[in-house]
Amino acid sequence: MAEETTHKIENITFSKTTLITALSVFFLSLFVVFLFLSSKSVWTQKIKEAEATVEPLRQENITLKSKLEFYRKQDSVYAKMVGEKVFDAKVIDNFRVYGLFKDKGQKYSIEEIAKKFNIPNAKAIKMSEVDEDNWFIIPVKGTHFVRKAESASSIAKKYYNNAADSILIKDFNPVIKMGNMIFIPYQK
Repeated sequence: MAEETTHKIENITFSKTTLITALSVFFLSLFVVFLFLSSKSVWTQKIKEAEATVEPLRQENITLKSKLEFYRKQDSVYAKMVGEKVFDAKVIDNFRVYGLFKDKGQKYSIEEIAKKFNIPNAKAIKMSEVDEDNWFIIPVKGTHFVRKAESASSIAKKYYNNAADSILIKDFNPVIKMGNMIFIPYQK
């Protein structure tokens, strides 16, 4: 009989522990629900404020994306147009782009520069001597604004059929770095 009482006491003790645990979980849950409901209006207000701040940024992002797409298309059209351009010595009415090339130490003659940059008519090139350097005004295909991670080779792929013609870009433009405007010489 003593064993039965202990068993019952253990059952009651066990039941009290279970009951206390269940009540604790219940009251904790009620407390969490109370905290949630009391803070819900504040959270809702903060979410509305954040959405009001984000919406103009979304609209600006959409506008900037459409502008970027427009400029990418324009850049592609320009690159194609410049890439197809060839030097025609007989056409003098057409608009030409000219680049300024500095020859340090006067190493080249006008004829050598014409050959170096694929200008079949050396008379299209003008030269002036400034401080013991020759400055040549040379017809070029066009210009290119250097973007991040672009190299002479990647730029040459845009404008020339042969990527090896990147040497022309390097020869004409001693410094090719992001943010610079460079000249695109004629290829052979």
